Amino acid sequence: NGDLYVSIGMDASDPENGGLFRRIDGTEPSWERVTGWLHNDAHRKRNLTSELRFSPIPDPDEESAQILLATQAHPVNTISRIYPRDDFRTTLDLDVQDYVSEHLPGARVMSVAANGFAPFRHPDTGEQVYIGGLWLYFHDQTDTRDSNAAWYLVRYSDGTYRHGRILD
Repeated sequence: NGDLYVSIGMDASDPENGGLFRRIDGTEPSWERVTGWLHNDAHRKRNLTSELRFSPIPDPDEESAQILLATQAHPVNTISRIYPRDDFRTTLDLDVQDYVSEHLPGARVMSVAANGFAPFRHPDTGEQVYIGGLWLYFHDQTDTRDSNAAWYLVRYSDGTYRHGRILD
């Protein structure tokens, strides 16, 4: 949408200390804090910083606009949609741990899309999708096919997700 954003990790002891900021250009450029996010109890108990990683994607309701796809890693493990044109309203897109528990029993999410989601042309359909890394921990470390693999999530334009595994 032409705006520049930066995410700064929020300190659990001072949640106003970080958040999502938008650059205001002009003769005296500045940064405006536009939103924050909730801290998980684990962040508060251990006084951890809560980080948000985000990637711009097309707004599903308005093709000419963009929204931000935001990820929070362990222990939150969620992907949310942030709508800049709607006062930065935030909606859950995917509870990644719930998804993983359903599709890969015994796996725990450690991180999701640590470098954001990258646009990618699906090799079979040509559809524009978004791909992000998925760090999983498997309780059964003897199953090296799963525990030694690289995992990823693919987000489709209809808001659905699929996962994949890369074997070396």
